[in-house]
Amino acid sequence: MLVIRHQSVSNAEAFRDFKVRRDKVIQALIWLKQNNRYYANVIIDHEILQSLPIDGTIDDQLQDINEDIDYDESENDVITHTFILLSPSANREDTAIRNTLNRIQNENHHIMWSQINGNPVNEFQTPGYIACAFLTLYPTGSADFAQNVLEI
Repeated sequence: MLVIRHQSVSNAEAFRDFKVRRDKVIQALIWLKQNNRYYANVIIDHEILQSLPIDGTIDDQLQDINEDIDYDESENDVITHTFILLSPSANREDTAIRNTLNRIQNENHHIMWSQINGNPVNEFQTPGYIACAFLTLYPTGSADFAQNVLEI
């Protein structure tokens, strides 16, 4: 979980926590259920909502995680750079690109994609991904890359 703090206007080094207003959260969830098709089947747990403050912070409800980092070990970390060498003119461009891509893929570990029900998340094929990720921009869920696109 990411906790966001607001920088103070009067003091650049001071931060204050965002306030949680229970009624605003409830109203927003109800509005989303009624107006955004991707939230239509969401079940609102009113018991959980009652645990939110009427107008305050949730610092006391957040778990604190402290990690001890050994900075001495990180001093020996190896930094690698990857670049494409200038190929001799006898090689075709697509062959050079394919060879470089193979070399890069064999030297690096694969990063696991986030998954939903065992399927990798893809913003172009997961219905509602963009609309749900950016609620402020698309509150009604009307922006969806996976919908049929009008051909010109």
